[in-house]
Amino acid sequence: MTKRLFVAAAMAACTTIPAQAAGPVAVTLDVSIGDDLVDHAVCGVTVPAESDGFDVLDAAIASGCIDSYSAVDYGGYGRFLTCVDEICGVDAPTWAIPVPILYAGTTWAFTIDDTFATVGLDSYQVAAGDEIGLTYTHYEYIVR
Repeated sequence: MTKRLFVAAAMAACTTIPAQAAGPVAVTLDVSIGDDLVDHAVCGVTVPAESDGFDVLDAAIASGCIDSYSAVDYGGYGRFLTCVDEICGVDAPTWAIPVPILYAGTTWAFTIDDTFATVGLDSYQVAAGDEIGLTYTHYEYIVR
């Protein structure tokens, strides 16, 4: 009986169909300006499986949805999005900020399906149907 099970398992192993490479993934990019979420650009793009957020931005440029983006590479910390279509995050000079605020400025916030991302754009891996949100917004870090 054991010999038959071994032969059956060997035959099954030889006839298994290899996993297919994952195909393209369709996602939505929603670029908004300000706290009132005025749409700057909204588009659907298709990228290869295992793409990251910067691949989505590259696809958005290729489709004409946005014109450009800029990022800064912080080595082991990854790339950080600084500008979309020449709209760039800016840190306010600390001398211009009333106490007790220590840091303030504007930046691009990154969401996935309307939830703040827990990873950066370069660590995010696309999933079919995701809505990637980039919102140009004001931030403050208050020290009391």
